[in-house]
Amino acid sequence: MLLIWQGLGWLTFVIFGIAGLFPFLLPQFGDRASAASYFLSAIACWFLGVWLKDNYTRKIRDPKTGSVVKARQPKHCAFFIPMHFWGLIFFGLGIFVLFAPASDSPEFSAEAKTYTSPTGDFSVVAPGWISEKFEAEQTALGQVEKSRFFTVSNGIHFEVQRWNYPSKVFESISEDEILDGEISAVAGLVGGSVADKKVVIINSLRGREGRIQDHSGGKNLIFVRVFVEKSTTYKLIIISPTPNSERASVSTFLNSFRLN
Repeated sequence: MLLIWQGLGWLTFVIFGIAGLFPFLLPQFGDRASAASYFLSAIACWFLGVWLKDNYTRKIRDPKTGSVVKARQPKHCAFFIPMHFWGLIFFGLGIFVLFAPASDSPEFSAEAKTYTSPTGDFSVVAPGWISEKFEAEQTALGQVEKSRFFTVSNGIHFEVQRWNYPSKVFESISEDEILDGEISAVAGLVGGSVADKKVVIINSLRGREGRIQDHSGGKNLIFVRVFVEKSTTYKLIIISPTPNSERASVSTFLNSFRLN
């Protein structure tokens, strides 16, 4: 894109570029991080633009008299708009982003991607880019390989956890005990308690779904779905800042999980 500026108007692009990092650095805050980037840009552009307009001058020498006089710099504009007016524009955009009504289904559909794990053992439809984290932990049960696949969209945390246990661990434990135990383990990790559980069957997979009550003082909605395949457990975890469990993005993520 062609950038057009006059005077120190190029600072408008620098300010917005720096403030625009907020949504990437704080993805868990969703639209609030985007709105914050606009508000910071608005404050910086307004005050810097007003100061430059009123105070920024340059000295030139009069060729006839030899005296030094002050001359005001040209207007400091970006795309022919003075910098301080960009402050008002960014402020308006921040208000729009902050209070614009969410449209869950179309937005999720536009950015949704089918993600397949590096080993090809499962796939799921999730918004945005999936981050991956792998680690192995030596426990009393033997070495457990833990894999996390997660992303954040509109403030909602989407995650798939895959834990590979030693094969002998599940030999004397029923599938129901494993499913219930995994849900209770997630509740313990987030400092909550299991509010209710039910059997779910998705794409011929039988598993367990649990709703976890948040005891941290927040109003987070926490969903967990657990499936077992031989000595591997798969946990689908949703952490949402809203109690509305019927959001299209949540349903799409939970119901799209498949073992390949």
